Amino acid sequence: MDDVKTVANNGSIGQLKEKANKHIDTVKDKLHTKVDEVKNQLHQLGTPPLELAGVNVGRITDTGTVGKIPSPNPSNSSNGEPKKVSVDEFNADKATNKQKGNFGEIISSDNLLNNQSIKAAGYDLKPIGRGAPTSINDKIVKGIDGLYENANTESKIKYVFDEAKFGSSQLGKTKDGPQMSNEWLTGAKTEKSRILKAVGGDQKLANKITKALDEDEVERVLSKVDSNGNVITYRLNAKGEIIGEWP
Repeated sequence: MDDVKTVANNGSIGQLKEKANKHIDTVKDKLHTKVDEVKNQLHQLGTPPLELAGVNVGRITDTGTVGKIPSPNPSNSSNGEPKKVSVDEFNADKATNKQKGNFGEIISSDNLLNNQSIKAAGYDLKPIGRGAPTSINDKIVKGIDGLYENANTESKIKYVFDEAKFGSSQLGKTKDGPQMSNEWLTGAKTEKSRILKAVGGDQKLANKITKALDEDEVERVLSKVDSNGNVITYRLNAKGEIIGEWP
């Protein structure tokens, strides 16, 4: 009887092991399938023609990891020297308006300088003037958020003006007219040129940029930044109105 029981027990254990192995194989197969699906989705997200909810996903910068804020490439200095940029402490739920504004400018600048799809479209941008903030706690500086020279000599566009807006923030209206309009950039009514301020009072350079503005050799860009650091860029016309995606 003892021998019979031993055989029976060994048979039961063998069956349990077989079932467990089959279950493990099934789980592995499901995991591999899921991984393949995710890889395929990520591959699709990198394809410019793909549209999601009416928005061209190719215009959204890759944040590196889902739900994580990107660490900007510290290359947004106007004098060629790297600047240390920090957004690690940013928390959208607790951030002040100043912190949200600085976060938007930091991420927007990083996008314009390092996004390969922008470079592929003919924009080799170099910052002019003060550059982006180095921290979300920097003092707010009013005026043009970002001014860039296009180093691509084959392009008609010589300069790019950028306005960064975090979350649901919108372009404003001022005494000089709509934000990012030609009148706003040049200070048409107040006679206080925002271009001149952006280049640190360099009148010669300001005149050069203003001439390019008059000759339609500039781009006006609105960069919309969300709390995860994703950016969607829009082209603006001379009136400061959105006329499509950019570039």
